[in-house]
Amino acid sequence: MIREDTLQRVAYAPFGSVNFGPYGPETSLTRWTVGLTVGADIGVQVSPNVQIVPQIRLHWIERASLESGNDNASAFLGLTSWVIRPAVGVRVSF
Repeated sequence: MIREDTLQRVAYAPFGSVNFGPYGPETSLTRWTVGLTVGADIGVQVSPNVQIVPQIRLHWIERASLESGNDNASAFLGLTSWVIRPAVGVRVSF
């Protein structure tokens, strides 16, 4: 389960204008959804007790769609369902 929590601020332009007014107040968009995570770590030995560990995580998150009924405010954010998170860590063994 994933808790999607986003703050949104909106600015509007008068019809026919390209000049937007000031941003309005923040609106909190929060909902629970499902997701999957896969990943890999590849340890590179740099000494007998230390490894440098490149990592990658791939997350799939079920995003709201415009057809999902009254819970569609986050559908207008244009967020993709896929999130890629690369990282590098250090692994020390004793």
